[in-house]
Amino acid sequence: MKPRPSINVAGLGRVSYQKIGDLTSLELNDSITGKTISINGSQSLISHYQLYNEHDAATAFSETKGAKNGVDLYKIQYTIFNHGRPDKVSGLLAVPTQQNSSTLPLYSWQHGTIFRPDEAPSEIMKNDQFQRTPQGSTSTGQIRSTETLFNLARFAGNGYAMAAADYNGNGSSGTSQYYTLKDPTNKATTAMITAAKGVLSRLGITTNKLFLNGWSQGGLNTLWLGEQLRKDNVAVTKQASSSTFSDINKTANYWFNTFTGDPAWATSCLPLFFASYESYYNLEGLLKEAIKPEYLEIAQSLVNGETNWDILVEPEGKGLYGLPVTGKEMLNEKFREDFNNQRGRFYDKFQENIKIMENKFSHPTRFYGGALDTAIPPGVSVEQPTAFFAPLSAGFHLGAEATHRSTFLGSLFGSAQDPNNDIGTWFQAA
Repeated sequence: MKPRPSINVAGLGRVSYQKIGDLTSLELNDSITGKTISINGSQSLISHYQLYNEHDAATAFSETKGAKNGVDLYKIQYTIFNHGRPDKVSGLLAVPTQQNSSTLPLYSWQHGTIFRPDEAPSEIMKNDQFQRTPQGSTSTGQIRSTETLFNLARFAGNGYAMAAADYNGNGSSGTSQYYTLKDPTNKATTAMITAAKGVLSRLGITTNKLFLNGWSQGGLNTLWLGEQLRKDNVAVTKQASSSTFSDINKTANYWFNTFTGDPAWATSCLPLFFASYESYYNLEGLLKEAIKPEYLEIAQSLVNGETNWDILVEPEGKGLYGLPVTGKEMLNEKFREDFNNQRGRFYDKFQENIKIMENKFSHPTRFYGGALDTAIPPGVSVEQPTAFFAPLSAGFHLGAEATHRSTFLGSLFGSAQDPNNDIGTWFQAA
């Protein structure tokens, strides 16, 4: 096997990189708008844009906001240290193929929750082919990292170099996921920016401005990243996030106690949540401590990667694979009682990660939310962070019909109620 090119990057060490594919602007836009996805075995196909544009809350796709240039895609691998142990992690670097200058803005994308390693940004292509869910053809089926696809078109396809960390437990990482864990997440995302700059330099490209954006879990990770970069004296030009659970104490209370079950997939995040804390903090038996015995086997299969996510099982009245639709039904009473009374080993470690907004940012920030985005508690996506970061922040609601997915899509391309208010347009004005 041909060895991957590698370079030494100051402050990080050896970084390897490998080209995994390239896409023209036409291929990027067509991959978003082409009708290739079958829903529940239906003969009628929809596009990736339609899949995410629930309730038509985002504006219709327009090529004016689609890709204008092609991109080269590279998988980057680097090493970070957690608890003194080396963790090999990976990420995606996208480089515009048509450049008028050797200096480009750098866009750092933080992805949302995923359940399988091959849904990470760096897994979007292999051998110049999109990685898709199986639907009988290499040119059909949902692209594994759909949210990365949208960002490639909106940003890398419009002249930005784009860096996207896979995080621990995804892509080529051999560790567990470290879900909602501040320190290891910051190490992965800050190092990805450093690694990307190193590879770009090898490719003859320097960067000037730095932009940050994330969705859902990635929105939280973007808040952490922005704070860490400020501490490290790394200038950020602008920062945005959508569907951001900016207060994870309120979010955990919501998931554990008051979440009503819509969307039904949300409870499948809880096993990942507890397993991350069990692994990172060596809290042996935490998953069993938190989850009722009748749901423990399902939870463990989700965590261990033993679930076939290509065949979603959602029994009537249940969540994915038979999990209950609410955390209150899923969690042991003793565990919930301890958390609600601010005690227990999980609660103590959880508090180490809640300090998200310790210091106000010195760069402009924007937050996007939707009225039907019930995966997160009301207020924590827009009102709370906007108030904290004032006067350099602004919050935007994308409409009464915007769900978790269509909030994300509308934040990139514009909402149906305000098509010209989107992150891409705002970044380009910098």
